[in-house]
Amino acid sequence: MSRADRRLRRRPAELLGLTGNGLATGIGAAALLAAGVATGYPTLVGVGAALLAVVAVAALLVRLPVRVEVHRTVTPDRVTVHAGATGQVEIRNVGRLATAGFEVVDMIDGDSLRIAVPALPRGGSGRVTYPVPTPRRGVFQLGPLHVERRDPLGLAMHRSRLAAPAKLWVHPRVRPVRPLPVGIALDFEGQLSENAQRGSTAFASLREYRVGDDPRQIHWRSTARIGTLVVQDRVDTSEPTATILIDTRPDVFDEPRFEEAVELAASLLVATTRIGQSVTLLAPGEEPGELSRGPGQLDRLAALRRTDRGDAGALLRLLRRAPAGGSLIAITGPDQTVVTRLSAERRRYARVVIAQLGAVPEGAATTGRAGLAVLRATDAGTAVGAFNQLSGGRR
Repeated sequence: MSRADRRLRRRPAELLGLTGNGLATGIGAAALLAAGVATGYPTLVGVGAALLAVVAVAALLVRLPVRVEVHRTVTPDRVTVHAGATGQVEIRNVGRLATAGFEVVDMIDGDSLRIAVPALPRGGSGRVTYPVPTPRRGVFQLGPLHVERRDPLGLAMHRSRLAAPAKLWVHPRVRPVRPLPVGIALDFEGQLSENAQRGSTAFASLREYRVGDDPRQIHWRSTARIGTLVVQDRVDTSEPTATILIDTRPDVFDEPRFEEAVELAASLLVATTRIGQSVTLLAPGEEPGELSRGPGQLDRLAALRRTDRGDAGALLRLLRRAPAGGSLIAITGPDQTVVTRLSAERRRYARVVIAQLGAVPEGAATTGRAGLAVLRATDAGTAVGAFNQLSGGRR
């Protein structure tokens, strides 16, 4: 997790003001003072003035500088939904005087996490740990970290920033699922992936000759027919691959069903990579800025959101830019039109599996034919069960 340290040598007041009680007390005191002056009652004047003095002293007390060094860490910085993380704040008093107890306030997803820090002597230090809840998937901003001081009567509050924000990645839940056995079996008419390895004996397609191509791969019959050098493209059939496509359109999934779809994608992704197979994850509408710096596919799923950019055609265009061969696993909704169009991709893949979430009232059902299986399931749990049956039956 990124760490931030900030030394407070001055009083950088970012927020100075009265609490609700302080504001009410101040207004009441001013009213009493005004009423006493207007009516000539010295008692009212005295009470009002005294209350105003208390509010003013409270505001001054909370402005006393807290000169501390703060070091904040959160571990781990990547967790699964509901697993939780642990925050730790190390604080050292670098001022000339002892500090009274105060609160350090951290933030996650707009919610405050209040950490009580005990009094520190001059040069003293302390360490406080606190739980960081992770109730849902996402990429959350943690912080900025503030020190918050209140007077004993709760009339005034002063907040000063201590540390910059950081990120916490909350990955989707991963269910145990059997990976589908995959391997490359390109169709004669299939498109060649640029990621595929060349030079093996498996024919994929014909294309124009490029500088550096092996002359032995020139297809002379086609060259004579069209008048341009044409070579045979061949790929390595020994490396198993899988492509996982998740539909992100809001008219396909509502928010709860979309979370089920992401959970299913994460389960299949982890199961497939765990056995050493290469996986390509496709999700329309991803924001590339943050994801391009993320180290893993689960980070992409943590950040994934529904998007209204594109239609079923855009989904297919994205798929056709991905490597061919191996297995395709597409996660979508009940729309049969999308299923029909995805089924046509069988000639580019050895096996196509389409998971339709929300397509049945409860449970799961599986249909298919050679090279194609359609799983209709209520949620991620029933879909995983159907995948386990399908994968177990192919072993």
